[in-house]
Amino acid sequence: PDFLRRAVDVLVRRFASDFIIGFHFEGKDLERIIAAETSFALSHLLGGSYEGRPIVSLHRPLRLNLGQFRRRHAIMRQVLGELGAS
Repeated sequence: PDFLRRAVDVLVRRFASDFIIGFHFEGKDLERIIAAETSFALSHLLGGSYEGRPIVSLHRPLRLNLGQFRRRHAIMRQVLGELGAS
């Protein structure tokens, strides 16, 4: 769980500072997002419970496009590689 928490923290901060997808995070509470994303990941990987809002209802209003999803995946691969999880 410690590695996962660290990875999510780095990922969210990298997403927020990214020149392509960062605007989605402007004015948002990054600490809250990090906590929710960590809880979501832990629930899927370790079988815990996720208490946050449903992902679909959170992301639908953002109208994310395929390029933004691809950018997110590219950042995830990069960060996981940097953290030694590739």
